[in-house]
Amino acid sequence: MSNKLRGRPNLPAVPTKFMHRLRLSIRQKGLSASTERAYCGWIKRFIKYHHLLHPVDMSQRDVEQFLHHIVTVENVSINSQKSALNA
Repeated sequence: MSNKLRGRPNLPAVPTKFMHRLRLSIRQKGLSASTERAYCGWIKRFIKYHHLLHPVDMSQRDVEQFLHHIVTVENVSINSQKSALNA
């Protein structure tokens, strides 16, 4: 069964883009399709929050700022904050 049928986009044979490599890593860890969607969603929000800066160019402080923002401005639950941190 293809990945699309299981709710996952297909990846290129040699993933070079950040999100493709992220998805591959998630799959290699055996995480579920729903976890993959959640983590990728959080990573995309994190990147957008920091004006499309590449994650390799960000620091722990950038992560802390994002987590603070989603709690204080977006009022996400503690479980959502934990999910964002895990991503």
